Amino acid sequence: MNRRPTFSSCGHPARTGSALLLLLLLAACGSNLSGSSGDDSGGPFAGSPDSSDDDDDDEACRPCDMQVTISSIEDFEPIVVCESISGAFIVSMTGTSVNTIPDLPCLTSIGSTLSIRGAVALQDLDGFSQLTEIGGALLIEQNDALVDIDGLIRLERTAAALHVSQNPSLLHLDGLTGLAFVQDMLLINGNAALTSIDGIRNVDQIDGSLMIFENPDLCQDHAVDVASEIPITGFLDVSQNDGICP
Repeated sequence: MNRRPTFSSCGHPARTGSALLLLLLLAACGSNLSGSSGDDSGGPFAGSPDSSDDDDDDEACRPCDMQVTISSIEDFEPIVVCESISGAFIVSMTGTSVNTIPDLPCLTSIGSTLSIRGAVALQDLDGFSQLTEIGGALLIEQNDALVDIDGLIRLERTAAALHVSQNPSLLHLDGLTGLAFVQDMLLINGNAALTSIDGIRNVDQIDGSLMIFENPDLCQDHAVDVASEIPITGFLDVSQNDGICP
């Protein structure tokens, strides 16, 4: 009695059979083997790090088209990544106990006025340590606890007036040693504890007036000496600085 040949899986016939069936079986087994590579890694670039690093992008310094008004410490958080601010930057922390400007590591320019006014507990401006240019006025006024402005050490120019007025605890202007140009007017007035203005000696040009008056602890001779070294195009008033001269 004839029996059908049986085959082992992807192998040879268990018994001698049709050559045609053998060829078909070998072809099928070859196809299965070629389709299974044992490597589903997706090619040479599979497993490489994602090229889009959103976390790094979130931390990168970038321009900010905005105006800033600071009334509490929390208001600084959204601008930590700003390398420039197109509008004004207003610091008015009249009802807070914040005593310093937190670090703004990216900020190099402000497009309009920087106003620091009436921040009753503010003692320094250290957070502005990278700032080099102000596209408007710089107004530092009526800050009762402000002792120094050293945080402005990299500031090179203002495109409008610079006022340092009515800061009763301010001792010196050393934070302005990098300042080279002031547009319009430089005013130093009514700073009760101010004893030195050497910080403005490096100003190359004031395109306007220079006014230094009514600073009761500032030596008049010292004020005159510093003012005489600064080229101006406008009015000069150095008066009523009644401090004891060395």
